[in-house]
Amino acid sequence: MANLIVEKLYDVRHSSAPILRELNDLMSATQRRAFELFNQRGSGLGADLDDWLRAEREVLWSPQSELVEDEKEIRIQIAVPGLEPSQVHVTVLPESIIVKGESTHKHDGGDGSVHFCEFSEKTLFRRFQLDHAIDVDRVSSSMDKGILRIVAPKSRSALRPTPVSHS
Repeated sequence: MANLIVEKLYDVRHSSAPILRELNDLMSATQRRAFELFNQRGSGLGADLDDWLRAEREVLWSPQSELVEDEKEIRIQIAVPGLEPSQVHVTVLPESIIVKGESTHKHDGGDGSVHFCEFSEKTLFRRFQLDHAIDVDRVSSSMDKGILRIVAPKSRSALRPTPVSHS
């Protein structure tokens, strides 16, 4: 199991983190592609959500994920087959977690004639918006057998107070 470095951002309003700029760029690329699809369909109304979802699938890789929450923490698992820990970047903010992955696939020419290739060059980019603030300093992430695991303890202010019994 490999532990990954977690980038910690404390205030998104005052942050100029590259990951946030990149997120905006990817959203803009998705928006442009959705508009192209809209135009290709003859600009007919009523399928804008379909255009957006297709554009997202074309621009981004959104792998299967699971988010589990209990009273003390939030746990996320993401299937990242074929990625090495060095290709995955985890960024945490008080109320969201962003995961970015970059995979590359190249043909070196020495393997013979490639008749087809289904590997894609999409960027893994997932943003998990959380209902509760997390303790940014205590978030950890690890990867094992193609599964990225992120554990995000809730911030003390998000924890429910223990009821006091009055005897």
